Amino acid sequence: MNDEKSTKIRALSESLARTLGPGDYQDEDTRVLRFYVSDKGARSFGVYMWSPVTGKPMRKSIGRWPMIHVTQARAIAREWAEKVRKGEPLGVGKLKSKGGGATLGELVKDYTKELQQEKRASWWWVERTILGNAGSYRDWANLPLTDITRSMINERHRLIAFGAPEAGVKARGPAAASTALKALRAVFAYAIKNEKYTGVNTAKLVDKEPANTRERVLTPKEYEAILKVLDSEYYAVAYPHIRTYFRLLMLTGARKANMAAARWEDLDLEGHVWRIPAPNSKNRKPLEVHLTQGAVELFESQRGKDDEWVFPSPAGAASGHIEDMLPLWKQVLKIAGVKTDLTIHDIRRSFGSLMLNADTPMEVVAKLLGHRNAATTAKHYAFLKGSTVAGHLNRVLG
Repeated sequence: MNDEKSTKIRALSESLARTLGPGDYQDEDTRVLRFYVSDKGARSFGVYMWSPVTGKPMRKSIGRWPMIHVTQARAIAREWAEKVRKGEPLGVGKLKSKGGGATLGELVKDYTKELQQEKRASWWWVERTILGNAGSYRDWANLPLTDITRSMINERHRLIAFGAPEAGVKARGPAAASTALKALRAVFAYAIKNEKYTGVNTAKLVDKEPANTRERVLTPKEYEAILKVLDSEYYAVAYPHIRTYFRLLMLTGARKANMAAARWEDLDLEGHVWRIPAPNSKNRKPLEVHLTQGAVELFESQRGKDDEWVFPSPAGAASGHIEDMLPLWKQVLKIAGVKTDLTIHDIRRSFGSLMLNADTPMEVVAKLLGHRNAATTAKHYAFLKGSTVAGHLNRVLG
């Protein structure tokens, strides 16, 4: 057989995969396995071997490192080599199960159905986070939970948080990594509760990467610029639901998912109250959102569009209501000339901080935001202006 020109490595390892320079490498442990490093640093696995069917050497890609580990690439290479020797067709380089039981993909689907049946707000978030187009664990869909180890989760968690520049994998940050880990923990918990898995919640054995407490709030100029865009003819006439959705978030401090999934049956507009049922509340307790007259009028402007949802989906989403509003929020910020680092959740943080800076008692703000205790409010929302602090100091000691 004419072999391709490769540098032989006695035993390819994760540390070597991380540090090898540009070139083609052959794993001596599994000789059909190749590891390729491009001039730009991209790293990938492949199979190179003689095909008895064609009578020629064949090469096939397995996938990129570090999304696929060395041990996983070896297992795929050996499986493929055996198939080639038997003249069988090769499949896609998916991770194969070593044991039995429901797979991660199956459990995610089942869990999602349960959330949908319970009419949870954002019932789709776990499936989108794990198996979506940019899903954090999409390549694990065919693995049973028994095959997903602590070390695998820990490595993937750090990869999401910090990336792998040497392999061309961009960091998504600790917050994104924490969201992905939270989704995985939820699936493990669901499987244990429903006796579809008898092990421990392995995802809970992995510590979240600490993230800096976010203190971003809207400035008065940003408020003014955003409101000017939302009140423009483009949004007020052509896309009134977008205008209404974001203005209601500013007036209520509600979570974005709760607002998107607001139901008419939960609204008492005469009593100026929106009652969010326990299954849709983050702390799993019923939540009352008190409404100003301006908020009531905005809700009323949505009348007649749907019998169930305040914000029905214009795109016909399976949930029946609007879902991912982030792209539209980025569009509003761009038109307003505001930095696009401002998230939708920052509206809620800004609401809490605005109330506190207006001398609203911490306990009242906690109640408005649906927090179980004021300590949560103080930790994440108490960004007091210097003038507020100085005012209190002068009033007491001046």
